Amino acid sequence: MKNSDYIPHKDAEFLQWTNNFINYPGTIIRKVECPEDVYGELTTQHEDFAQKLEAATEPATRTTLTVQAKNTARADFEKALRQAVIDN
Repeated sequence: MKNSDYIPHKDAEFLQWTNNFINYPGTIIRKVECPEDVYGELTTQHEDFAQKLEAATEPATRTTLTVQAKNTARADFEKALRQAVIDN
């Protein structure tokens, strides 16, 4: 992870970090009273990324398409996370 960025680079670390960021009661997203619609969207994107990461890492389901879907889901999720931090 670069010092200038708080989001982990590796997918598995990113998934764990986002799980803590969204679900752990002491995290900033919980402290700042994030709007329910934003929180709900982040939760949905977290679940979507987790499912796509699993499909992209399992040998039986790993294809170019599953990896692309995982990468797209992560990019969209990162963008939403960064915007939630800025807005809140």
